[in-house]
Parts: sequence; C-alpha cells; structure tokens
Amino acid sequence: MKQSENRLISLIDKKLIGERSPSISAGVDRILEGLSHIQSPPNLPVRVTRAEWVVTENPPRLIREFEFNNFSHLKYFLDSLLEYQEDTHHHATIFIESRVIQVETYTHDVEMVTELDIDLAKFCDEVYNDILHINKISGDEYAFNE
Repeated sequence: MKQSENRLISLIDKKLIGERSPSISAGVDRILEGLSHIQSPPNLPVRVTRAEWVVTENPPRLIREFEFNNFSHLKYFLDSLLEYQEDTHHHATIFIESRVIQVETYTHDVEMVTELDIDLAKFCDEVYNDILHINKISGDEYAFNE
C-alpha cells in the first residue's frame, strides 16, 4: 500500500473513531451508535430517534431495508436518494424487490464506512421518516398518488 493511502486511511480512522483502533468492528459500532442519536433540524416535522442499519464485514458496510406501502412512496424515496447521490458524488448500492428498497453503503476507495456513508444513511432515514409522517397525518396510505 502506498504511503499516501496509509495516511488517508489513518486520517479517516481518526475522523471516524478517534485514534486508530485495533479493530474496525469497534469503529463501526461507534458509527452505528452515532446513527442512533441522529438529530434532525428543529424545523422538520419528524426527528429520527433510532437507526435500523446493520453492519456487515468484509468490507465493513452499512445496510438497511426500507419497506413502502405503495409505489409512489417507493419512487419518491428512490428519486430523493438518487438525487442526493448525484449531489454528493457518493453512491450506494441499491436493490429493489417489490416494495422494498435495500441500501448498502461503504466507501470503496478505503473499503470501510466513512462520514460520507454516515451522512447518506442519515439522509435515507430522514426521507423515510418524512414519508411515514406524511402518510400518518394524511390518514391515506396513498398520499403520494397523483
């Protein structure tokens, strides 16, 4: 591995988990803990209070499934996520099966979870919870249908 790559990994480790940890798993656990305390801006109608992201290994990555009541909700979520990815130039792997979207994210260059992945996970949680909130206050499971 090149010296510049080692330096980049070291900087990322310090940014994510403080001083370099002997175990990537410990760092990933801290990342998930951070996701469980997401604070949305006070002007949003929904605050994310917990995360349902799973961490897998080889390489470490965040994975979550989002289930939708109808196609319009799924499409809104997917469109929002795709636009976010284009804006940030950070792309997750997205699987769609029926009305379930699975998002898998990690930073491929360093094969680990970075702040870019955490931000993407937070964004997904916020959009999904906004959809749930709109659905709840409308009392109509087809609130996004035109």
